[in-house]
Amino acid sequence: MRIQRNATRGLYPFMAIAAAVLFLLGGTVTGASAEEIEAAFATVTADFSAGTVGTVTRDDAGDYSVNAGEITNLGGDITLHTFDHDGKRKLMVCERSVEGSDKVSIYDPASLEEPEANPAIGNNIYDAVARDGHLYLANFGVPTSVTKHDIENGYTEEGSCSLASPEGSDFKRHVGALFYEEDHLYAVAEVSNYTTFAHHNGLLFKIDPATMEVVESTDIGAENPMGAALYDGNLYIAAMGGAFGSGSVGSVVKAQLPDMTCSTVADGSNLPEGETYNSIFIAHDGTTFLGTYQNADWFGEYTFRHTTVEALEEGDAPTAIDYPLSSLFTVSALDPEEAQIWAPDNGTGEGDGELVVLGTDGAAEIFPETQLDSLPYSVAFIGGVDHSGGGDDDGGGGGCNAAGFAPAFLLLLVPGLALFLKR
Repeated sequence: MRIQRNATRGLYPFMAIAAAVLFLLGGTVTGASAEEIEAAFATVTADFSAGTVGTVTRDDAGDYSVNAGEITNLGGDITLHTFDHDGKRKLMVCERSVEGSDKVSIYDPASLEEPEANPAIGNNIYDAVARDGHLYLANFGVPTSVTKHDIENGYTEEGSCSLASPEGSDFKRHVGALFYEEDHLYAVAEVSNYTTFAHHNGLLFKIDPATMEVVESTDIGAENPMGAALYDGNLYIAAMGGAFGSGSVGSVVKAQLPDMTCSTVADGSNLPEGETYNSIFIAHDGTTFLGTYQNADWFGEYTFRHTTVEALEEGDAPTAIDYPLSSLFTVSALDPEEAQIWAPDNGTGEGDGELVVLGTDGAAEIFPETQLDSLPYSVAFIGGVDHSGGGDDDGGGGGCNAAGFAPAFLLLLVPGLALFLKR
């Protein structure tokens, strides 16, 4: 299904004449109707049993098109990741598994008809970063790990760094965010007991990518890290302070790299009563987005707030974006150049789900559930890949410098979740 917004049909005769004139003069028309892919999005059915992937494109006039259902027959827990290799952007579609291996497909985002590869990699993949011909994965599953894969050799695993909890511990580690900075990998892990929903302080690991061994680790001083962002050589980690629905007060921790010295820069006192931090994204200009929600309610309203890195460290209260979301259980993405958040919202089960592009002034674009084919679940910002499939230099995250955890244990409660979401 393709939906074109703000069509310029009345200009077509003029454009045709202009094209003919340029052709006769030996020129070419470049970009008159060119479209670039801004983002890829995943949808799920109401019972979380099946999903699809589509894209959102934008033309030279700034008009958006939704291309729903470009990849179909997927599972119900889909995350999307981007990475750059050999000058081209790649889209990784992960059908995550709580137990066993994920089902992974690698695509050129300009053509989603057939995957470039279907490597047997990953154990509940939560983050990915590429560097120097290698793809590194944050595997949230038990035992949690960071793995290294040779892209040119069919994503063959070349090394693995186990970050598992000590044997016999009731609290398990789960890596949910991964970054590459100054020749080292940095992995953020929660430490939790999914039986009692209790948490210990999260951990930060520094890993040598050559040997895939831990160089150093530290306690971040906050429970349940849910998101992290890299900015100006420092990691900023949003932590909930406890379990979902526990009423805990969260914080934002700054980890100075490379020595990993951690300090609390926001203790939750700058949020309305009952709200806690859940995610953090930082754009290239320092604009900072903080996802917050009422932690006394599992299904409380979700709000994005904005500030700057400097104001955050000075203790100023972030400003709420006047567009609250209904659902917490989705995966958002950052456009680091435009300082915008692409946020999927499942809605309330009444056909009101939507994919929203949020700026500091509110909703810049809204794509309703009816255009997306089903409930929006996760999104990856791609950022201007045209039909040649070109991308940036070898890197990770498609220019996005943020990573987030999602409540994986909720997959065990999917039937109950579906009923609650239809409340």
